[in-house]
Amino acid sequence: MDFVDSDEGASTLIHYFKKEVNIPNPEMFKARAPITEDLKELIDQSKHPVQKKLEYDLTRPDTSSRKIFVDNWCGIITFDELNERLSTRDNTYDRVQFDWGSYGDDALFKFLSANAIRWNNGDPTRQISINGFKHRFHLLDDTKCPVPNKSYKDLTPKQIEIIHQNYSRVVREIRDEEPEYKDAKEHLPGLKELFKENIKLWIDIASDTKKSKWTKVKPEFKKKTVEEGYKEVMDGTISLEGNDVHDRNRIKLMEFRLQRGIRTPEQIIADIPKGDADYQIKHNGKFNSKEETPEETPEATPEAKSTLYPPKPSFSL
Repeated sequence: MDFVDSDEGASTLIHYFKKEVNIPNPEMFKARAPITEDLKELIDQSKHPVQKKLEYDLTRPDTSSRKIFVDNWCGIITFDELNERLSTRDNTYDRVQFDWGSYGDDALFKFLSANAIRWNNGDPTRQISINGFKHRFHLLDDTKCPVPNKSYKDLTPKQIEIIHQNYSRVVREIRDEEPEYKDAKEHLPGLKELFKENIKLWIDIASDTKKSKWTKVKPEFKKKTVEEGYKEVMDGTISLEGNDVHDRNRIKLMEFRLQRGIRTPEQIIADIPKGDADYQIKHNGKFNSKEETPEETPEATPEAKSTLYPPKPSFSL
């Protein structure tokens, strides 16, 4: 032991490892330890309880039982959103409130950092403007991207903003676009024919020469042809009530879908800010499109303050 601790012994050991021992890759001693199952288990054991709960909630197979990352969650989230959802305890169907326990911001940072899918530039977050304020989003579940065969990484900031604000509607419209077009193409002619038969009946009743009490039910149709009556019903000159309104609007909606054609997912997303055409036509018989909002530029809006990334120190020379 005295020899090893002496200068002569140390010199001998250095000479031995340098000259006589063959080490193919000396740099490996500077690298990180290999990720073994034991190391993974050790890392998992050292996680904060709230981080473990969030990771389970993110990946649990029974999605209907998730607390934060539910079916109508869009797959991306900011630190502030996550913190707010954890702090707001909504009552569940059985009136039991889920307790996430006590935690600090650091535990949420670690969860987001460990589970975020990196964006195209390698960063863990992407700056997106929402309603005029900039936020940094973590991508936690890319399978939630509603555009088929695409990643959130492929989308523009404006597209991501629209999806984030209208996720359920975007998913529904993309899913139903082609089936609803085909349904309109198949059933519109028959519906129009049935509706015109009703109009013919209203014309006959209104034009009854026997002065039946029913002639006052729809007097607007008196002495009109079926085509004239149909045109005035569809353009609103002749008003309807009850189920007749429903039938007319159903035809209008099908005509609207056929005229519009089958949109691509990108076109559907771009149309979302213009208004809900289906809802308006079903209830009002017409669609009033809002003016399209141009894509925001990075300089156009202020950035929301976030504690995720503290400001870099500046130095005055």
